[in-house]
Amino acid sequence: MKDQYVGDIGDFEKYSVLRALQRASGLPLVVCWMLTAPDTTGEGGRIDYLRSPERYRHLEPLVFDALDELVRRDRRSCEAVEAAGFLDHAAFVREQLLDNVGSRTKYCIGAGLTA
Repeated sequence: MKDQYVGDIGDFEKYSVLRALQRASGLPLVVCWMLTAPDTTGEGGRIDYLRSPERYRHLEPLVFDALDELVRRDRRSCEAVEAAGFLDHAAFVREQLLDNVGSRTKYCIGAGLTA
């Protein structure tokens, strides 16, 4: 995850699914960001959906409105997502990683996410 991706259509999809899973299961939610440094790929620029609220907003209004505000206010960061509060009662693990497999593997082992 990169802060520059926050608000992208992929984020809207991801947070909407996480909220639905959390509601349906009643289980606690832990978000492990696996943050990497910004890059110059242009990824994360798919925010045109925010200009079409009639098409997307009804799917998950709370997430849509929060992401729209973060993008409009140029507050695109994982920290801002956490503060927005639309992932109810979630716990967050925010750690900067190198953008390579070794760094991610080490992170997952340390978080108990691998066998």
